[in-house]
Amino acid sequence: MTTRARKSPDEIKNLLKGPVTSIPTPFLSNGDIDWNGVGNIIEIGIGGGSGVILLTAGDSQYFCLSEDEIAQLTQFTIERTAGRALTIAATGAWPTQQAEAFAHRCIEWGADALMSVTTFHGSDPEGVAAHNAAIGKIIPVMLVGYPSHRALDMLIDEPNICCFKEDGDTAYAVETLQKYGHHWKIMTGGTLWRHLLEWPFGCTTFMDWSTSFAPHIGSEFHQALCRNDIAEARRITVEIERPLWDLQPNFRGGWQTMWRAILELYGVSARYLRSPQLSATKEDVEFLRASLDQIGLLSVKATHTPT
Repeated sequence: MTTRARKSPDEIKNLLKGPVTSIPTPFLSNGDIDWNGVGNIIEIGIGGGSGVILLTAGDSQYFCLSEDEIAQLTQFTIERTAGRALTIAATGAWPTQQAEAFAHRCIEWGADALMSVTTFHGSDPEGVAAHNAAIGKIIPVMLVGYPSHRALDMLIDEPNICCFKEDGDTAYAVETLQKYGHHWKIMTGGTLWRHLLEWPFGCTTFMDWSTSFAPHIGSEFHQALCRNDIAEARRITVEIERPLWDLQPNFRGGWQTMWRAILELYGVSARYLRSPQLSATKEDVEFLRASLDQIGLLSVKATHTPT
């Protein structure tokens, strides 16, 4: 059990800023979790200036983890972060009773907040509100997805709901920022170009794909925004992010497969995913090496040596 003082919702909102490190759970060739890889991702993120370490049901591959493995991954992440950054755990798409039990365990382990996944309540605003309110009685909550504004209105007075990882389309994001941005800390879920769009509407924090292997990219992007250098922020999205994203169709498993291959190229973790996710082949990695070199993404390597 942790002995660190718990953070208030206001403290969490203040700390949730800039590039956020989302943990893409890596695996070994035998299907085991690559724990050294998870540790490397955390160290690279923190060393690169990220002040938030985040687990998500998507990037962290909850769909192919057992509940016990999710618990192990959560504990490992909290212990390895060791208070050096905000730690946000995540539920799966679980019934309320299961999510409440996990929230209590997250309190014991020392998580600062819990991302509450309610995708199975998507068309039921009352269910979304009741589920998140129940978890908020236990631990500070990060909302996620694109709940209806009717559901959000029912949660606006819940004191322990403090932040929101929005995953809707851009129109939903902008409307939600305008309506709720003064109340909750809203985080861009996705790409740098999407955050560039949301920045003028008061969004100051974003999930950053670069923090796990080349954190200077997200850091330079964020610094450009902070000094109102929109041209430089746009250049990073056009000259680095867009060419990288254009490589995805070459990978049968899309971004998740390509991301793991990048991590192997950088010496961060193994490239494998659990079936039915598709792992990159050695040929995929070599193709990626040449492609990233052309983009300039291999010119600055991660400085952490994998253990």
